[in-house]
Amino acid sequence: MRYTFLVALREYVENAKTKGFWIGIFMLPLMIAVGIGVTTLLAQSEPSRHFVVVDQSGAFADAIEQSLDLAHQRNVLQALRQYVQENSRAARRPDVDLAAIPADGNQGDQAAALAAFTAAGGKDAFLSRARSMLDENAPAFEEPSRPFVPVDLPDEIDNDASMEEILAKLRPYLLGERRVAVDGREVPLFAALLVSPDALDEAMRGGTVRSGGNGAIQYWSTNLAVDNLPNRIRDALNDEIRRRLYIDRGVDASTVRDIEETRVRLGAFDPGKAEGEETVSVADRIVQNAPVAFVYMLWISIFSVMQMLLYNTIEEKSNRIAEVLLSSVTPGEIMMGKLIGIAAIGFTMVAAWLAAALGGLQAYRGEGAQVVAQALDAVWASGLVPVFLLCFLFGYLIYAGVHYCPVNGDGGDCNALMMW
Repeated sequence: MRYTFLVALREYVENAKTKGFWIGIFMLPLMIAVGIGVTTLLAQSEPSRHFVVVDQSGAFADAIEQSLDLAHQRNVLQALRQYVQENSRAARRPDVDLAAIPADGNQGDQAAALAAFTAAGGKDAFLSRARSMLDENAPAFEEPSRPFVPVDLPDEIDNDASMEEILAKLRPYLLGERRVAVDGREVPLFAALLVSPDALDEAMRGGTVRSGGNGAIQYWSTNLAVDNLPNRIRDALNDEIRRRLYIDRGVDASTVRDIEETRVRLGAFDPGKAEGEETVSVADRIVQNAPVAFVYMLWISIFSVMQMLLYNTIEEKSNRIAEVLLSSVTPGEIMMGKLIGIAAIGFTMVAAWLAAALGGLQAYRGEGAQVVAQALDAVWASGLVPVFLLCFLFGYLIYAGVHYCPVNGDGGDCNALMMW
């Protein structure tokens, strides 16, 4: 066994001391971190897009503005929570307990929280209540910009003109040939919504309001990839039409809204848990879906170390190194030592990924870091990590047999494996 472990140590050191090995290991967490960072940066730096609403029916402009304002307040509330989480004093930092959060969703709670936030005074009232929790050196809160901002029609366009005339004059703005003036600066016009005078009458008669080139409601934009604005406009129009239909038919619109906001929460329970703790939480859902991430890590790690085993063995046979080793140790000791050494490399790879994840959590303060940390704690407490390591070992041995045995036989099989 002594020679076996010497071969394993040599195999491990020969791979672990190379720069390419460590660069390859940290490429995965680095790409994940860069992907998350770039996505977050793009979301935060996304410019405000300006659009114009020509509502000749006079029924929908206010509803659209209120809908967009509500969406903005939701973003502000989310940003405020993150701000307090990142800048509060350590002793008073609110904790996130995934085990105490039911897994059946909290959409109703979010809607209620947003309603309470706006009713209490919005951002200023929130910051006033949270000031005692913040660090003395906490930076000022930066309100997220509005993604979509309505603007007035250019002065040369008559709001009462026909939709064809308005569109003809708006076309240069939509194509970027001209810009609209907003607060003393010129900005591009992202989109235009045209609502004909008879759009409300069509909707009140029931059915679907005409769209298309001669439709009662038209949305114009050269950017077809961003669908948040048309979706929000569509929802606002539908909500306003339904509200007016309720009133027209003698139904109290506020009562209908209260009924529509009623939610039934279906509690999920696990009979296998201890009495009094049967509720299925978010932590339980994470543990249930953790094997998906484990399988992905298994796939990457096993195939990575298999390539190392294959190429190292082929290189040693080509350079006559194997013959030198055979003069000192038996073939079985060489094979077992190489298997143990490469397996240790695989475990090092997984350990490095976990260390990178934990290091990232320590460097980042915030609710997101707490959620991920508690998710890792839940996975560790579930006993899945030892099972994952055992699966890695068995999977490694299976693929080692597939790759290693042909290497010690016919050279044609080696070439086939390298191409595969």
